Amino acid sequence: YKIFGVYLIIIISLSLLIPFITFKIIRNHHVNILTENLKNIAIILQPEIIRSLEKRDMNDLDTFVKEIGKQISARISVINREGTVIADSEKDPMIMENHKTRPEVIDALSGSVGRSLRFSITLEEEMLYVALPLEKMDKPLTVLRLSLTLRQINALIATVKIRIVQIALVFTFLSLIVAFVLSR
Repeated sequence: YKIFGVYLIIIISLSLLIPFITFKIIRNHHVNILTENLKNIAIILQPEIIRSLEKRDMNDLDTFVKEIGKQISARISVINREGTVIADSEKDPMIMENHKTRPEVIDALSGSVGRSLRFSITLEEEMLYVALPLEKMDKPLTVLRLSLTLRQINALIATVKIRIVQIALVFTFLSLIVAFVLSR
């Protein structure tokens, strides 16, 4: 029974630890892929948005952002240096709050790509935000931010959790039988 007790502790510890680590790895992998996709989309959109900003045609910019946002199923926001939203694909930018304190916007205004995972009060769900600086002569003029809900990833993780837990239970049971036989 002492030998079996040691096997029991090891098997149950691994059965609990492995699924936990697996879920984190799968989620991080998918979030990283989505981040790269949003970054690439932002890079493609940059020239058109910069052209609209240079023309100072905010109505044209807002219309463009709304059309593209529908086509790519992502939210697009253009935010100036002061944190004011000047175009948004889902909301009226005139009624939106200041975004200067958002982590991804802070990073983009400092010249790097910003990324943030957080709960959106507006949409009431977890979102992935990726922000790129739109620069002219190495000075960030504005921020181009794209975001997606993590609804699909969370659904995938829930499905994978069920499968992994089922498999872990079967292997735990089989391992306990083998451990009992070996300990005898």
